Amino acid sequence: MGLLDSRRAVVTGGRSGIGRATCRRMTDEGARVAVVDVNGDAAEQVAKEIDGLAYAVDVTDYDALQAAVDDAALKLDGLSTVFNNAGASNISQIHEWPVEEWERIVRLNLGGVFHGIKATAPHLLAGGGGSIVSTASISGTRPSAGEAPYSAAKAGVVALTANAAHEYAPTIRANAVSPGMIHTG
Repeated sequence: MGLLDSRRAVVTGGRSGIGRATCRRMTDEGARVAVVDVNGDAAEQVAKEIDGLAYAVDVTDYDALQAAVDDAALKLDGLSTVFNNAGASNISQIHEWPVEEWERIVRLNLGGVFHGIKATAPHLLAGGGGSIVSTASISGTRPSAGEAPYSAAKAGVVALTANAAHEYAPTIRANAVSPGMIHTG
């Protein structure tokens, strides 16, 4: 028996790094997993490794994410867990950030988590509860020079997660993890 037997999960940003490792671990512990990533080929590869589902979705596109989550919930016979992990950044001084790039990073790292919670919470509630886990970052509390939009967004993830914990408890648990620097592709 695994720790996650009978769990049905959606993992965003599941193609590499923390997301891929989480997909593998969840599966090893008995969960069925839907891998969501902007890179559809890579999501397919991970899904094949874990006998899961794959969805090529940009989490900043709410309608596309909602459609993928609804399809995964149907194929997995409900959802019990979401791991909002998709994210990325670049490095630049605040005055040098192009406005469009600042907005893209905040939309991906914070807006993508909002979209993930909004799309999955109705399924978790319909199933009687579950877990929302979102990737924040140590940068949300101890930012480094050059990562202003990323650290601002990750601080927002912490606050959004706290709101979700207040709003959905005790039916749904909501937590954020704050890893340090991760070397991925």
